[in-house]
Amino acid sequence: TKGQVSATSETDAISKTGNKRELPQVDLASLAIQAGANFVARSFSGAPKQLIPLLQAALAFEGTAILDVISPCITFNNHEGSFRSFPYVMEHRQELHSLDFVPHFQPLEEVDLSEGSYRDVLLHDESTLRLRAVGSEYNPHSRVGALRAISDASKNKEHLMGLLYINTERPSLAATKNMVNIPLAHLQERDLRPSRETLQHTLQSL
Repeated sequence: TKGQVSATSETDAISKTGNKRELPQVDLASLAIQAGANFVARSFSGAPKQLIPLLQAALAFEGTAILDVISPCITFNNHEGSFRSFPYVMEHRQELHSLDFVPHFQPLEEVDLSEGSYRDVLLHDESTLRLRAVGSEYNPHSRVGALRAISDASKNKEHLMGLLYINTERPSLAATKNMVNIPLAHLQERDLRPSRETLQHTLQSL
């Protein structure tokens, strides 16, 4: 806020007041992958064609989805020397792929993700996220590859944009705990109150 440096500010970033950040940067995407999130992406508020499909995919994903959106403050974080200024991000963003989100679509046969080709990733709700390679091959299913790509981009002071990592094989916390899809606020008392037999069985098991 107000141009101050924060935990996510890049090392050596200079604030509008002239202060330089000397501590290592906390990268939210890397942190999310290491913490076990199954959907991790990054985009830029100045790139709506990429951001909107990623937002739709994150909302549709069953499980923890992290979407890091770089949104520079054009008043306090738009000065020369800022790594998060609008002009800097526009010139130094490295887009992994162009994306289309298809809400209800039968997945196509899997194809190799080579330059100029696309790949449809089937999500838990049977919706499809289409990945299109631009420039070079990138595998969003590789946890190690995602962390390496983020680290390399950071060293070059570039912003890696796109779907960084996705894991559709591991079940979500809701599925693991057999949680209901209905929000708790919408459940009736009869749905929440266990029967006498269920309560007795639970007490005996403890």
